[in-house]
Amino acid sequence: MRTASLLATGMLSAVTAALIGASPASAVVGATPASWTPNITSADSTVRQLVQCNSTMYAVGEFTAESQGGINYSRKNAFSFSASTGAVTSWNPAVNGKVNSIGFNSSCTTAYLGGTFTSAGGAAAQNIAAVSTSTGALVTTFMHSANAQVQTVQMVNGGADLLVGGYFTSINGTSRNLYASLSPSTGAVTNYLNITVAGRLPPDAGAPNVYNQQLSPQGNRLLFTGNFTSVSGQPRRQVVELDLGSTAATLDPWHDNTLNVTECARSQQFYGQAAAFSPDQQTIYLAATGYQGTSPYCDAVTAFTNTPTAVVKWINKTGGDSLYSVAAGPSNVYIGGHQRWADNPQGSDTCVTTCVPRPGIGAIGATSGRATSWNPTRSRGRGADDLVTTPAGLWIASDTYFGSVKCAGIYHPGICFFPGAA
Repeated sequence: MRTASLLATGMLSAVTAALIGASPASAVVGATPASWTPNITSADSTVRQLVQCNSTMYAVGEFTAESQGGINYSRKNAFSFSASTGAVTSWNPAVNGKVNSIGFNSSCTTAYLGGTFTSAGGAAAQNIAAVSTSTGALVTTFMHSANAQVQTVQMVNGGADLLVGGYFTSINGTSRNLYASLSPSTGAVTNYLNITVAGRLPPDAGAPNVYNQQLSPQGNRLLFTGNFTSVSGQPRRQVVELDLGSTAATLDPWHDNTLNVTECARSQQFYGQAAAFSPDQQTIYLAATGYQGTSPYCDAVTAFTNTPTAVVKWINKTGGDSLYSVAAGPSNVYIGGHQRWADNPQGSDTCVTTCVPRPGIGAIGATSGRATSWNPTRSRGRGADDLVTTPAGLWIASDTYFGSVKCAGIYHPGICFFPGAA
């Protein structure tokens, strides 16, 4: 599988030149958002993640008020709605703090929540909880205590194992550093996750953590990102691929040497905010913040071959603005953040030469590495934390800071949906 890595400046220049010389691909997903999506009406709020389970879409984050179809709601930090009509359901787990992530059992009857909270579903729960998707009540048979923030939850292995990452060193009564596998029925720590995450990015990246996860389309691999420097004794900074077997999740040999030895801005050493697989799992996309530094991946989306030693296929830089989310369709790679531009390899808080405006949301041709013509725009705010492609279209989860309430110029605070084949 994997063969080479982009290390030298000369190699980077060649990739940049190829990117500029390629012709843009055309986008497929529509540019007009659906009118029926719920709105997050509380000020300075954030939708951290959107997940569809069966015909219902679930939104989690940090918010206190929503509206849809002329009706106002007061769901705190988690609510659900029809994925086809936007109608808000009665589900109300009433979580008393931020929810970063949500996952589900195979029947969609139980939702697993991770974040910074002390109660969920009407009972005490510390940062991790399972709640009924019908009543919203806490599932008390699932243990519910992590000693620090949970950032990400992801069901894997056909619903047999729940992978949980964050800042914790203990979860449900067992010592585990940053990352653990739990039994979906009891919450007990299992031995399915046979890796050790360690280290801390220098010099000012903050506390070590596992931040984000992305399951592959076939469900047999997973990407996770975070502030760490090694996994199971192997050099791995920020982005790791796991192979998901029936009895164990193990470290995949995929890695990029440049990630291991280069840096972005001093205060943004954890810059690999999100990663995603192509539909055929042959390419890995990385969305990054970081501003400037020795790394070529700062404030850019990068395509890597999914081979043991990754080869960079292309880099598309914003010119100084952060990307927080990425999702891939067969022909297009969708990016979200608080970016102003794309195709801007020479820009530094300026739009230079090949640069094109792509505020808040954009699409990059999966083959060309250049921005497509798709440019609906989104109020930039702090940024779009999550992008989700489904057979019906593209979902965007974002914030309402700084008055960021519009998607494609239309009032859609927090949640936006573009119908079409993504």
